[in-house]
Amino acid sequence: MRLHPKISNRNGPQLSNRAGLARTAPGLAAVTLILLLSLTGIPPTAGFMGKLYVFGAAIGSRQWAWLAAVGVVNSVISAYYYLRVVAAMAWPAHVPATPAGLAMPRGLQAAVALAAVAVVVLGLWPGPVVDLARLAAAAIWGG
Repeated sequence: MRLHPKISNRNGPQLSNRAGLARTAPGLAAVTLILLLSLTGIPPTAGFMGKLYVFGAAIGSRQWAWLAAVGVVNSVISAYYYLRVVAAMAWPAHVPATPAGLAMPRGLQAAVALAAVAVVVLGLWPGPVVDLARLAAAAIWGG
C-alpha cells in the first residue's frame, strides 16, 4: 500500500513534505504534533516526565548538574527544529483546501494512535511505570 505523498518521498525527509498535513491528513498531523511535543519535553507528555526525572536525578547528584544544564539547552535547541515541523503542518504555503486522503493500513493507524495515547497517558500518570522502573533498578543494582 502506498503512503500519502506528504509522508513518503524518494528525496527523503524534507520540511516541505509536511506542509499542509493538518489539512490533508488531520489525524496524522495530530499524532505527529503529540509525538513532537513529547520529544520537545512539553507537558503533559511522557517526554516531559522523562526529562523531568532524568534532569532531576542529574541535578540531585550534584556532580552531574552541569550535564542537566547541557540537556536543557539541547532541549531548547531541539524545540526550534520540532516546532518548525509543527508550523509547516499547520501553516502551509500552497496546499489545496480539499484533503487528498491518506492510505494507511488499519493496523498502522491503530499502532500510531495507540502510541500517541500512551505518550499522553504516561505524561499524566507516570507513577506506575516509574515504580516499575525503580523495582527493576533495585533488582539489578540493589537498593
